[in-house]
This record gives sequence, C-alpha cells and structure tokens, in this order.
Amino acid sequence: MARPDDHSSAGSLQKLQEFLRFLFDKLSKLFDRIIFSKSGSIIVSLVAAIGICAAVNYQDINMRLTKSSQTSVELSNVPVETLYDSDEYEVSGVPDVVTVTLTGNATDIDVFRKQNDVKVTADLRSYGVGQTEVELSVENLPNDIDASISPSSVTADIQKKVTKQFTVTAELLLSSGQKSSDFESPKLKRSTVKVTGSTDQINSIRTVKALVDATGQTGSFETDAKLVAYDSDGNTVNVDFSPKTIHVTVSAKSDE
Repeated sequence: MARPDDHSSAGSLQKLQEFLRFLFDKLSKLFDRIIFSKSGSIIVSLVAAIGICAAVNYQDINMRLTKSSQTSVELSNVPVETLYDSDEYEVSGVPDVVTVTLTGNATDIDVFRKQNDVKVTADLRSYGVGQTEVELSVENLPNDIDASISPSSVTADIQKKVTKQFTVTAELLLSSGQKSSDFESPKLKRSTVKVTGSTDQINSIRTVKALVDATGQTGSFETDAKLVAYDSDGNTVNVDFSPKTIHVTVSAKSDE
C-alpha cells in the first residue's frame, strides 16, 4: 500500500515535467518565429556577421587600439655620422644634421632617448668612387619604435684622396686700432705644405694662407699659425694639411 507522501512527490514531479515541457515548447516556437521571420533572420544574420567580423579582425582591431595609444616625437638637428675609409676617400653631399621623428609608446621613446644619444648614420663603407644614393638609419633603434628621417636618403659623392704641395703666404689678423704697418712681414718657418683632399677640392684651391693672429700684440711675437685654403671666390676649402700649422715670427717696427 502506497504512502500519502509518495503520491504527493509523484504529483509534484509530474507538474514540474509539464511546466518544463510547456516552457520548452514556448521557447522553441519563439526561436522558430525569429529564425523564419524576415525581420528575425535579418537580426540574426547581422549579429552573426558582427561576431564573425570581430573574430576575423581581432588582431587588426587590437593593433589599431594599440596604435591609438602611441605618440610621435620630432627631434631636430640630429647629428649624422658618415662611415667610410677617411684615409683613402673624401666624401661630400652628406648633411651634418637631419630631423628624426620617433613613433611608439611614450615610455619606450623616453627610455630610448635617455639610454642613447639619438644618432643617424650614412654607411658608405661598401661603395666606391662616384656618386651614390644611400639610405640614412637611426643607430640602435629598438624594434618597438619606428623612426622616420628627413631627408631619408642622400646622394653622396665619394672621391679618392690626392695630395699636392702648395706655397703658403702669411696674413696678419689685426684688431681694431692696429695697423699692418706696425709690423714687419711675418717670417714663416716653412714656405710650403702638403694639402690632401678630393681631386675637385685640390683643383679648386687658388691660395693657401697662414693666418697669423696679431690681436692685442704691441711688440714682436711668435705663434703657430692656422692654415686655410681658399678657392677663386674666397671661399674656404675643407682639406687636410701636413703640417697642420706653421710657426711664424713677427717683428714689430717699433722694436727697431
């Protein structure tokens, strides 16, 4: 004989099953209505398309978000180091300074600038005589920082060095109130020097002078004069001298 509690439990279980069956039936009909209706299918398709697009382009979206947090820093007058065999060649056409723009995380850029003096190089070690276009690059640039250089490339003119002997003339450099007539002609310890430069530089030289600084001198004096080469227009020519200076003796006329 069944106990009353057993009948009560069986009835409750049956009611729960009926409720779940009813709920499932309603949800199933609602789902069918959404799926098979025109507006419902559009909504489902749109949601699915957005989900697929987001999944496929996740990396690109993440990259864009990352880039949006980046910053750019412009550095002017960044020095350029030209790499070449300076004993054999003379190089022109490479600027002394350029402008560099660093792009990346602000902290990374700050760390890079504190750890390194930002420097740009023009590497000409693999090139021979003649004109060549070379790309400029930033030294020791971390992978997480991008750099743009203005100009990004330059046309360098590489020439073989040549040496020629030139006669030297002296020129007195006077300050206000001094007159060249106060001094005798400077006496140079040697009258010639060897000048080394590119063929174009050597051919452009019209005179080599020993610049004798007489500023503040009131009597006879001796000094080591700096050598300077000039072209026909009076412009200085950047060449090397051997020796680099010439010893000069200057006598004051008042001492006679």
